[in-house]
Amino acid sequence: MEFYGDLIERLESELAAECRAVSPAELMSDSLRADLVVLNDETWPFTGASLPGLHRRAIPTLHLADGILEWRNTWENPQRASQERGMPLFQPVLADKIACLGRSQARHLESWGNIGKCEITGSPRLDGILRRPVGLHRTEGPIRILITTARSPGFTQQQVDSVRASLRDLADWFDNAGSSYEPVWRVAPEVDEAVSGGNTMESASLSDQLQTADAMISCPSTVQLEGMKAGIPVALLDYGNRPAFVSAAWSITATDHIDEIVPALANPTPERMSFQDLLLYDSLECRTPATPRVVTLANAMVESGQKSRADGTELRFERCILPDTSDEAGGPTHQRASMHPNHPVFAETNVAALQAEVGHLPRAMRLSPTQTLYRVLCRVEARMLRVRKGIWR
Repeated sequence: MEFYGDLIERLESELAAECRAVSPAELMSDSLRADLVVLNDETWPFTGASLPGLHRRAIPTLHLADGILEWRNTWENPQRASQERGMPLFQPVLADKIACLGRSQARHLESWGNIGKCEITGSPRLDGILRRPVGLHRTEGPIRILITTARSPGFTQQQVDSVRASLRDLADWFDNAGSSYEPVWRVAPEVDEAVSGGNTMESASLSDQLQTADAMISCPSTVQLEGMKAGIPVALLDYGNRPAFVSAAWSITATDHIDEIVPALANPTPERMSFQDLLLYDSLECRTPATPRVVTLANAMVESGQKSRADGTELRFERCILPDTSDEAGGPTHQRASMHPNHPVFAETNVAALQAEVGHLPRAMRLSPTQTLYRVLCRVEARMLRVRKGIWR
């Protein structure tokens, strides 16, 4: 129940909901009575087998996505290699609706046959991450780089070994970098021997670390989005070089990249940070808090279920219950002044003066001897071109 956090409190206070936890096996019981079932995992056999039956009984089901889609988990996880071991992930989504982290995640899911099931909500779990002000950097002490992995660093021994090798290369680089950098390791216990101790995954709060880190290097994980949302530069660490369902503005896919990327993270350019924001807002709906959107979605699904059961009709939902929020304020920003320092006009903020200047420019151009001569020459050249083409004889 901890995963659902504040969402339960909001459901209880705003919808007068009575929330309780049930085991996956209980979902298959015909005696189950509910207005809505919320889950975050369809891979359990009892869960996957129960969802179609709940739909037939007009009990709505909402899958609340816990983390990002990841290539290895989707296509290379041995648990999905055959029907005897497990079914393909999200192909299809069996719940009536899935609350997606962001637009890119919804596009991937829809490409796997889930049209009409994807609702873009963001993640209630990430609502509490505070974004640091733009341009805020510590002025003293070493550059603090947070290095993270997912709790499951891989799904095969080869994948785990690849993560371990990348961490070992990073540890060696920091050992040789001197006192200018301070690595903070937050990695899965399965691979922490690569970083020579000091692993903080079980001992420190990620939210606290995000507020004190200057940058992040992360293996494919939802932590990528948490770092981006906090406003620090994030590099994707992936020696396997798999397609990234969540991309990053910086990438480390080989040892040779470390020497270039780590200093770049310490001094991120405005254009890279702008691109990171674009990736963030495509991958995570975070213009406004996610929890109210999930509550609105849950309420609409509850009402649809109650009506279907009362009328004895099939449970149906609109293709998109939630409105599109892509035009709302709070999205990516494009700071032209900092991106183009050699174009001082972008730094001008006096709108009235700029308007007056633009108003004077047409007359100034007409009165300029250089512009007058230029216009005459253009007319002469145009006349000569017509003569050469035989238009005038």
